[in-house]
Amino acid sequence: MSEWTSVKDKLPEEPGRYLVSGKFFDSPFQIWICNFIGIGAIRGWSNPCENPTVSFWMPLPEPPQDET
Repeated sequence: MSEWTSVKDKLPEEPGRYLVSGKFFDSPFQIWICNFIGIGAIRGWSNPCENPTVSFWMPLPEPPQDET
């Protein structure tokens, strides 16, 4: 399992979907999946449903394998 990375320390190197934690308005910390956009100098988080304040991120875990 990967460790959480603070956005103050580092952003992802590649665009894609990541597991993130942060605040949404006055709510306590939440965890959700968010897209990271990295096009030239434009780098940031995008989520079509919300405008989160991302504090930490980590790569998504591998999906479970079907054993049948």
